[in-house]
Amino acid sequence: MRRWKERGDAAANCIDVYDLDYLQAGLIYLPSGVGGAMASYSTGKFLDRTIKKFAARQGLKDGKYTRGDDISDFPIEEARFVGIYTLVILSALGTVGYGISLLYRTHIAVPLVMQFISGAATSSIFTLCGTLLTDLNPKASATVQASYNLVRCLAASAAIACQQPLADAVGLGWCFGIFGTIMLCAGPLAMVLQKKGMGWRRQKQESLEAKMPRADVKV
Repeated sequence: MRRWKERGDAAANCIDVYDLDYLQAGLIYLPSGVGGAMASYSTGKFLDRTIKKFAARQGLKDGKYTRGDDISDFPIEEARFVGIYTLVILSALGTVGYGISLLYRTHIAVPLVMQFISGAATSSIFTLCGTLLTDLNPKASATVQASYNLVRCLAASAAIACQQPLADAVGLGWCFGIFGTIMLCAGPLAMVLQKKGMGWRRQKQESLEAKMPRADVKV
């Protein structure tokens, strides 16, 4: 949500604040894009390492995790969300810093660096969440990813729609500060999922098994 919201207003804000032409304004999207590409690749490697460590610790077969395996006793939420709190904080700080840099008209390098940081952190979060969703729904990965992207786009559309009225009402600094604060709320939600996720999955499985028809046993 934050990434698309920031992209939506970046060109217009920088044209106004830094008196850029349209070609120069178009180039300001590069830091966020480069940061996102680098983060997506590095996060994939990071996820491979962490899942191997958790698999070995939990005593999985051959010490490896294969998507589609029985994970009823495997803390997949905890394994996939390693480092997510740091990423949430970085993304929020980058968003707030971006707004403050525009408010005080700092050197243009400052908002570009903030875009790089927040873009990289947000892309990493997207990768973590998308991977976890696929792990939890291995037989419907395409459907769950489509739903995930739909929710993200709807949230981004809502953020873009309210961003300009909010900025007009409270100023750019407070506007991005509010968005950054909202983003920090993802931290406690991730913590709850890490702690409760495996228990919820067990309860769901037990509920499904209880509803399954049992064959009559004839003596």
